Amino acid sequence: TAIALVLGGMVGPLYGIGTTPQFQRDLSSSLWPVLRIKSFEQFWSNDNESMSGISQLISSPLDLSVTYKTTSSLLDSFIEVLTYPPVYHLVKSKAFIFIIMSVAEAVARVRPNLTPRGVPSVITFSVVSAGLLVIVADWLFSQLWLLRQ
Repeated sequence: TAIALVLGGMVGPLYGIGTTPQFQRDLSSSLWPVLRIKSFEQFWSNDNESMSGISQLISSPLDLSVTYKTTSSLLDSFIEVLTYPPVYHLVKSKAFIFIIMSVAEAVARVRPNLTPRGVPSVITFSVVSAGLLVIVADWLFSQLWLLRQ
C-alpha cells in the first residue's frame, strides 16, 4: 500500500490525477487508520496534539471499549486491535515464520539419522507442508477480517 501510494504521489500529478499533498494524506490514513478504541480516540482527533494525548492516556483509566458500538465486549476490542493494519500484518508475518520454522524443525527431527541422499526429500516435504499450512493460516487470518465490524 505504501509503495503504491508513494509512486502514485509521484506519477499521478503528472497526469492530472490528484495532488501530491492529497497522496501524502492518503498514505498517512492508509498506513495508520483510526484505531476505534475509546482510550485511543484522542490520538486521531485534530484538536489534540500527540503529547497531550499521551499524557491523557497515562493519567486516565484505560477504556478498551470500541467506539462503534454502545456495548462492546473484550472480544470486540481484541478483534479491533488485532485487525488494526500494522498489528495485523506484524502478527500475520510472525505466525507464518513460526509455521515455517516449526515444520522444518519437526520434519528434521523425525529423521535424525539422515544421510546426504535423503536431505532433498526432507527439504521438499518440509517446504510443501509448510506452504500448505501457510495457505490455511492465511485463510484463517482472512476469516479474522470478517469478524471486524
